Amino acid sequence: MNSNPFSDTTIRKIERFQWWHQRRTKLIFIILIILTILIISLSLILKFVILKPSKSKITTTTTTTTTTTTTTTTSYQQYVWRDTGNLVNARYRHAASVLNDGRVLITGGLGSTYQLRTAELYDPSAGNWTLTGNMNIEREFHTSSTLTNGKVLVVGGEASRGYQNTAELYDPSTGVWTVTDSLEYARSEHAATVLLDGKILITGGYNGRDYLDSAELFDISTETWRNTTSMNSGREHHTASLLQDGRVLVVGGSDSRTAELYDPLTEAWKYTGNMTIGRQSHTATVLANGKVLVVGGSHDPTSRAELYDPTTETWTVINGPKDIRFDHTASVLTNGQVLIAGGYAVDDLITTELYDPSTGNWIITGNMSHTRTDHIAATLLNGNVLVAGGYDRGAKNTAELYEPL
Repeated sequence: MNSNPFSDTTIRKIERFQWWHQRRTKLIFIILIILTILIISLSLILKFVILKPSKSKITTTTTTTTTTTTTTTTSYQQYVWRDTGNLVNARYRHAASVLNDGRVLITGGLGSTYQLRTAELYDPSAGNWTLTGNMNIEREFHTSSTLTNGKVLVVGGEASRGYQNTAELYDPSTGVWTVTDSLEYARSEHAATVLLDGKILITGGYNGRDYLDSAELFDISTETWRNTTSMNSGREHHTASLLQDGRVLVVGGSDSRTAELYDPLTEAWKYTGNMTIGRQSHTATVLANGKVLVVGGSHDPTSRAELYDPTTETWTVINGPKDIRFDHTASVLTNGQVLIAGGYAVDDLITTELYDPSTGNWIITGNMSHTRTDHIAATLLNGNVLVAGGYDRGAKNTAELYEPL
């Protein structure tokens, strides 16, 4: 007699169930492993591909005397461009000064059809613009300088009533403008330099007839102007940079390739070495090592840049930015790099590039949000760079911040 309580059919069903149960357990285990791998892979893709930091490519070319070797390396500079509050008035050919409290004062410029008297303040902590007191005279192509006493001196420029020899002082504590002593010569497209002793040196410019070689000094203690020795050449749309030893380097302008040095102690000018090409509407930036980086210009448009060494008073041609440009801006970052932004070539530019003095490399960094030329750029106390206004088929009221990480 068979003691097994189950029939053969039942036994086979049980065996098939056990077999399927074992198989199902294995399948579930395999599926869980596959899902785990997929989740890990997706997270890595999300982290390193989709959400990776913005990157900038650096291309380095090395040349020896016997053979030419081209080495391309790629490293990364993190950056962020973001819009900030819009200006109240669209403008270009305006001027900007960083106040001692960190705010930025924007003055004048050209609006849609006419020169502006208005002035605006940017508050970095709030990220917005507010109108402050109007200047007494509308102006474009003027200069704006923050004095050692905290006031701002605005000088010259073009107005509806002609080229200006007028000057005004802005008091940030009251928001009021006061007309001060006038220059001897009306001028626009000139340059202004704050000297180590606090005086303001005004050089060159244009008066509607001539490129000026004259120079004038403003004394903040007496709020008066006096003539100083004239430059050797008349020039406008030039640059005037305060060197670390207190001298002033004037570069380019309508006189193209030439450069001059001004000694405030002797009030004497002398030619220094010529650049290899003529430039105007370029930028000149004093680096931490004391050298001066000159970029761009409209006289002989080129992407080549040049370095001036004050110790040897010589120029060296170096690799330049990718884009030919003029009427751009140049700003020194807290890490010593120089940010070149916007400007004009065949058309208004949206591109920006970084120069690294420690390596001599140019880094193609992220584009601005808006195309612009004839704008302003101001390095804020927190290290960010504010870019505002400018021209792109009309005056712009947009502003944006460059935040190096």
